[in-house]
Amino acid sequence: MVIYIENPDSISSKDVGQTVGITVFTANAKYYVEANVEAAI
Repeated sequence: MVIYIENPDSISSKDVGQTVGITVFTANAKYYVEANVEAAI
């Protein structure tokens, strides 16, 4: 399964190069991923 999150409220272009954490909650689990913010080309 692949989930794309478009235009998250808390991440902006000022965060490029920073590490951010994203948490997704479902009925059965909580998923947490850390990723580096990159600029889209």
